[in-house]
Amino acid sequence: MIEKNRSEKINKILSNKYYKALDWVSFAGALAASCGAMYFLFSRQVVSDGSTYMSDILPYISEMLGIETQFDFPYPVLFKTGYLVTVLIKNPETAMAITVMLFQALAMIITKVVFNKQTGAKLLSTFCTLGLFFDSMIFSEVFKKFGIRYRYEGVMSSNPWHNATYMAARPFMILAFVLGAATLIRYEQELAKKEPVKAPHVIESGRIDFVEAPVALKRFLDAYGLYVGFTLSMLLATMTKPSYTIVHMAAAGIIMLWKFAAARFKNFRQTLLLGVCYIPTIIALLYQYSGVFTGQGADSVERGIGFEIGRVWGQYTSNIPLALFLGAAFPFITLIFHFKDLKTNNQYRFGWQIYVAATTMALVLYEKGFREWHFNFGWGYICGLFIVFMISAEVLLRDTMNCLMGTRGIQQSDEKEKINGEINVSDDTILTEAPGKKMINWVKLVIMWAAFGTHILMGLRYFQILCWGGNYM
Repeated sequence: MIEKNRSEKINKILSNKYYKALDWVSFAGALAASCGAMYFLFSRQVVSDGSTYMSDILPYISEMLGIETQFDFPYPVLFKTGYLVTVLIKNPETAMAITVMLFQALAMIITKVVFNKQTGAKLLSTFCTLGLFFDSMIFSEVFKKFGIRYRYEGVMSSNPWHNATYMAARPFMILAFVLGAATLIRYEQELAKKEPVKAPHVIESGRIDFVEAPVALKRFLDAYGLYVGFTLSMLLATMTKPSYTIVHMAAAGIIMLWKFAAARFKNFRQTLLLGVCYIPTIIALLYQYSGVFTGQGADSVERGIGFEIGRVWGQYTSNIPLALFLGAAFPFITLIFHFKDLKTNNQYRFGWQIYVAATTMALVLYEKGFREWHFNFGWGYICGLFIVFMISAEVLLRDTMNCLMGTRGIQQSDEKEKINGEINVSDDTILTEAPGKKMINWVKLVIMWAAFGTHILMGLRYFQILCWGGNYM
């Protein structure tokens, strides 16, 4: 009864309109402060001479202005957006800094909305969103004794503030992951052959029926809106920076083939229709692949993809297992406590499948030619790193809400009761824990928050070093 009353009180607070307003006002203030901090850093990177504020942003400005460089960037979203901002601001350096900041802000807004919808944590989700975008790898001079040669290189962070295209691609990457996970859960049922529905006559005698057209559009979006949104987000992510697309398609492709075989090829139609969602992205990737990774470049250096375990990664660290842990201690600790969730929580499982695919590709694949030591397959790993941080933060929020409410089990399910699109704990879903189990859950929660907090503190320190002009490596 005590747990029930506590749960009801918390639900009442969470559903209060003033609390919701406070949540979004607080997030708006935090977002504005974050944008100011990020603009401070980006505005110095764009005018750097390379001795301080090191980043990849200067070649991007040249690409935006149509100036030839030794690099190929066949993913134009950042550059075209930056050019549009340049039309308004006139100063290309300032325009690029603002553009990257806006993409970063968009990613934070999307993450906040996702956390609110999937956990109902409100103000707590604001803190987790900020933490997610300001955390980093764990670093210390002590780790040099164990083969960790650099602060960033070889360990890597889910927030590489020196790379503008990653920052620009992240909002689309988040959407592609969330929507992609949903499509993989639902496509076998939703895309099964159904009874034909009589289509409304949108065009009659060469004229558009403005009464029937909205009805037809609503029916289409109700049936296929998820898949259209996923297709567009994947394409935009690819055309901004294809690193996430490659690892997502590798993981999703294996999953779809596994389901195809498990269903004894009976889900051929559903698999084919979901595969159609990837066609625009595949076309974009083929264009990028042919232009960057094959043949010889203008410098007559061979290009292509090579295979060798640890060839590039091993140049930056001699202790890859420790580097993996320092880069993702919080997700690994969360995984230990929630290993069973890999069976019951499809989005959580898909996030880890992406991470495994990304890590494997970074470990085994490398680009030939002068790009080899750029470790560009590491960007796929960084994308996977962000995804596991995001799903781990979501699990942490759910665990926190469950401990506060004195409930259990709600975080295990992909289908949760919602009111107005938000999490609600009803009388039927309140499952109380035994006292001993409650204590164990609180201990686990403290450990996970401590791990996440360590990454956040390290990230704030790392961000401070970069703002002072320090080397990101």
